[in-house]
Amino acid sequence: MSTPEVSKESQKGWTSRVVTIGKITGAIAGIFTLLALFGIKPPKIVPDPTPTSARMSGQLSDLSIEYDIQFDEFMNRHGWSLASYAEDQKQAIGAIVNFKTEITGFTGQWCEIKWEIYDSATQKRVLASTRELEISIQPERETDKASDYVWVGYPKTGGTYFARIELFDPKGQRLDYADTEKFNLTIQN
Repeated sequence: MSTPEVSKESQKGWTSRVVTIGKITGAIAGIFTLLALFGIKPPKIVPDPTPTSARMSGQLSDLSIEYDIQFDEFMNRHGWSLASYAEDQKQAIGAIVNFKTEITGFTGQWCEIKWEIYDSATQKRVLASTRELEISIQPERETDKASDYVWVGYPKTGGTYFARIELFDPKGQRLDYADTEKFNLTIQN
């Protein structure tokens, strides 16, 4: 049985590659040592942020309004109990504002829909929702779209008004708002 012979030329090539890799590694280590002496740290490799932390947003659109709706009708449409409300609260007249929303980045977290009524001539707020008149929505996906509606009360005096619907994130930061068309309200005694 014979053994293959390795030429001295091929041994030199292999040895020179090992020596070259060692020199490169030593040079890199030397550079990092010099940087450390001057207090300079090598750059950190940071992964890209996840879509949830990079893109958190919400948008309201396509508002429409249904006028002269009693509060109890609104509650019945949602299938919510009226047991804790007084008779005068159940009979209160207002409007239902329909809207579409798109929320990105709040999967499984509760976002709030609030409302305010503004005098259209002065642009001053005259009425605002209270906790029991606000609704919560919970996105089920990274980007989720839905249609819903909220009941808004009427002011006690006649005039021209508009409703502002606001979308808030779980921490109470406003993501978006949209205004309804103006409406005239006449109060009859």
